[in-house]
Amino acid sequence: MQKALPHGSAFCYTPAYMASLEELRDSRLAKMNRLIEAGIDPFPARIDRDFPLAEVRDRFSVLSASPDATYAIAGRIMAIRGQGAILFVVLDDGTARFQCVFKKDAMSEDIFSLFTETADIGDFISATGTFFTTERGEPSLLAAKWQMATKALL
Repeated sequence: MQKALPHGSAFCYTPAYMASLEELRDSRLAKMNRLIEAGIDPFPARIDRDFPLAEVRDRFSVLSASPDATYAIAGRIMAIRGQGAILFVVLDDGTARFQCVFKKDAMSEDIFSLFTETADIGDFISATGTFFTTERGEPSLLAAKWQMATKALL
């Protein structure tokens, strides 16, 4: 439940409960352990990446011209939007931001479920798939698979 607090001429909404740092860390450690149980290294020495995100943005029309060509991109998760069978994930690699689309029907259900169960904002990931433009005109990568690069613990 949220409570409205007066703040100048507007209202501020504060969550009724906010997780402590210890609770966040415990949750992320549990997610890290889930990755390990699935046979995935949460801190691999190498990941797949074909281009920096700024280069992907600059060359998007060329890279997306071949619908069958697959590419790997990597970055820190800055946002995760959506729910259910489709997620929009914004990655940032320090050169640019780029959107990945995770669709349940575009990858195996196990891989999709593992992402939804273990990925958090702040994690570094690699995603491999094909480039396309969304209905809203956003250049994106339709992920067929993903790899954890670094699991953020705080």
